[in-house]
Amino acid sequence: EKEIIRLEPNEVAILLDQVEAGTKLTKKELEYHKKTKLRDIALLTLLLGTGIRVSECVGLDINDINFDEAGIKIRRKGGYETIIYFGDEVEIALLDYLEEREHIIPAEGHENALFLVHPECRKEIVELADYVGSTAGIIDFATKSEAQEFIIGTELGVMYELRVKNPDKKFYYPNPLPCCVDMKLNTLEAVLTVLQNEDKEVFVEDSVRKGAILPLEKMLELAK
Repeated sequence: EKEIIRLEPNEVAILLDQVEAGTKLTKKELEYHKKTKLRDIALLTLLLGTGIRVSECVGLDINDINFDEAGIKIRRKGGYETIIYFGDEVEIALLDYLEEREHIIPAEGHENALFLVHPECRKEIVELADYVGSTAGIIDFATKSEAQEFIIGTELGVMYELRVKNPDKKFYYPNPLPCCVDMKLNTLEAVLTVLQNEDKEVFVEDSVRKGAILPLEKMLELAK
C-alpha cells in the first residue's frame, strides 16, 4: 500500500500563496490567472481542506454544496454517496468564487454544461476545463458523469461514440468546429493498402523519432 504523503501547514500556505500571487507566470499567463485565480484557490482549498480525491472533486455540482451544514455530497468509488464536512477556510474560498461566478454569464439554458478538453488544447483553454484527458478519457468521463450537457474541446470525430454511448445527453462543440485535417488524411483504406503492399514507408531522423516518442507515450498514459 502506498504511503500517504501529507503537506505540512506551512507548505499548504506556501502553495495557496503561490496560486494567489501568480508568481513566475508569463505576461500572457497572468491575463488568464486574473480570470481563474478565485476558482483555482477554491478548488485547491477544497481538496486540501477535505482530503477528497480529484475525481470526486470534478464530479461535484453546485447543488452538492450545503453551506448551512458546511458539507458537500460526493460520490465515492462504486457509486455510493457520502457527506464530507469542511471548515471556515474552505467555506470562504468557495463563497468568494461563487460570488465571482455570479457575474459570469453562461449561454442561456446551458448553465450546468461541463467543459471537457484534450490536453493538446492551448494552456489557457485547458485551465478553464472541468476535465482534461484523452479522447477515450473524455468519452469515459461523459458516460460516467451525472451531468447532462457537455462542451467538447477535441476533434469532432469523437462525437459519434459520445452520442452512441449517451443517447440522452447533449454535446456541443465550439465554433468553428475543431476538425483535424491531417487526421482525416489517414483512412482505413490507406492503412490497409500500406499493410498489404508494405510500401509508402516513412523514414525520419533518429532525433525526430526520439522527440516524437515523448508525446506518444504521454497520450498512451492519459488513455489508461
